[in-house]
Amino acid sequence: MPVTRINITGPAAAFVTTTVVKWVPVFKSDKAATEVIVQLKETANLFNVAILGYVIMPSHVHLLLGFRDITILSKFMQAFKSLISRRIKKLDLGKFKNVLYQKDRFNLWIRRFDDLIIHSEKAI
Repeated sequence: MPVTRINITGPAAAFVTTTVVKWVPVFKSDKAATEVIVQLKETANLFNVAILGYVIMPSHVHLLLGFRDITILSKFMQAFKSLISRRIKKLDLGKFKNVLYQKDRFNLWIRRFDDLIIHSEKAI
């Protein structure tokens, strides 16, 4: 069954999930998980986005974010994923290095992210 996208603008919250390539458990490392938190806060400040909650799992991140204008969600996620990738790349990745580097290019995230826009009580 296809998902129907509702064109929403203005204030809304979003539940977002983004996943590491091949479900590599990079965030089992306390250092990597801490870097995610630091970068999330910095990106939220840059975009004026409220962090309502987050869960860092070994291979993916769940975010609950509040936006004054939900139309910036994609730009926010693009910036967050790009900036955290640069931070994680600098860490000792151990056995995960071979998986995350393909043809000398570092790739932490799958290209897409999943979102659920929470724009009303019904959406909750």
